This record gives sequence, C-alpha cells and structure tokens, in this order.
Amino acid sequence: MSGFTVPWNQDVDPAKLTLLDLRSQFSGVPTHLKPALIEYAWKREDISKGQRMAFLADVVAKDGSLNAVEYAGRFLSGALDAKLKPLAVRALLQVWDQKKSSIK
Repeated sequence: MSGFTVPWNQDVDPAKLTLLDLRSQFSGVPTHLKPALIEYAWKREDISKGQRMAFLADVVAKDGSLNAVEYAGRFLSGALDAKLKPLAVRALLQVWDQKKSSIK
C-alpha cells in the first residue's frame, strides 16, 4: 500500500519542514495518518537517507501503532536489504544497528 496523502494545513509548506519538524508532526498526528507521514518523510530526497532511516528505526522501536511500525518496517527492511518481515522488530533493529554507521 502506498500513495497516501497528508492533509497539511493550508499555512504549511511541507517541503520546508525539516526532519525534526516531521518528527514533531508525527508525534501529534492521529494513528490513521501515520503511514502517510512515514511515506512522505521516506520520499524526501532532500533529507539524507541515513536520517530518514533513523526516523524509520525510531518508529519501529518506539511507536505504539502497529500499523505505523509495520509501514516503517517495510521501508526500513527494504532500505537495509534485510529481507525481513516488517514486524520482525528485534531483528530489523539489530540489522539497523549493524549498518547505520555506514549509511550516509
């Protein structure tokens, strides 16, 4: 599943949001919007891949929404070429810990 859209407020230019801003937005959005924000953050090529992957790893490690964890896990597993199921949280985070220092 993909192609989600985030219903940004009219006064928000999402292209100007930093990753820190996106993290802040993420913590306050309703659960059903989290996959959309995860997908938006992942597709932001102006933010380094390492920073985007760190965001995904944080979602996988800490978020209370199983849907958000699964969605972030899909992107993280693919980016790590881990071939792990998105909800294999412990294994996915272990691979992330092993590879994160080599990702820019």
